[in-house]
Amino acid sequence: MKNLFTLFAVLFITANIFAQTEEVADTAVTSVTENVIEANDTVAVNDIVDGESITDADGNVYRTVAIGNQVWMAEALRTTKYNDSTDIPLVTDFLKWRALMSPGFCYYDKEPSYAEEFGALYNYYTVATGKLCPKGWHVPTDDDARILIDGLGGARKAGERLKESGNKDWKGDVGGGNDITGFHAKPAGYRTMEGNFRLCLDNI
Repeated sequence: MKNLFTLFAVLFITANIFAQTEEVADTAVTSVTENVIEANDTVAVNDIVDGESITDADGNVYRTVAIGNQVWMAEALRTTKYNDSTDIPLVTDFLKWRALMSPGFCYYDKEPSYAEEFGALYNYYTVATGKLCPKGWHVPTDDDARILIDGLGGARKAGERLKESGNKDWKGDVGGGNDITGFHAKPAGYRTMEGNFRLCLDNI
């Protein structure tokens, strides 16, 4: 599950968010077609299509991709505002982060320049407001993630098919994927409850 850890770990630690739409895509399928990626997979190649772009409260524009009967943001969320346009508190200090029992966000290694490519990091309390994602979208649940992973052939195959290709960002033994889904997952990392940063770029 290491390949997908940074995508879906949102409880008890802070992770980067790939949102999913509340509505089923128009391109949704209910059965397997002939062009399966592999014989045992439930998502077919022609069931993966680019979706419409969406915009957050900051004006950031994101690509989306339909994979089977789910539609996902294909970029990490980087908003600094809830979907009602109120600000999310920026918390960079380690001690303040440790003591935080309310919403907050930060950038990996406290470096805002990472946001464009790797998104921002949000704590559990921010996610729990239900206002983090653009309206009509939500932070993926465990069930959402499981449907995606199972549909792409299990954790190992899903990791390969969701990760960006090449070794520019995915380094070491982990390596890049083939990005056949267009999901373009990057190793955005996370921040622990203690305030430490983990699993981004050279730290993988």
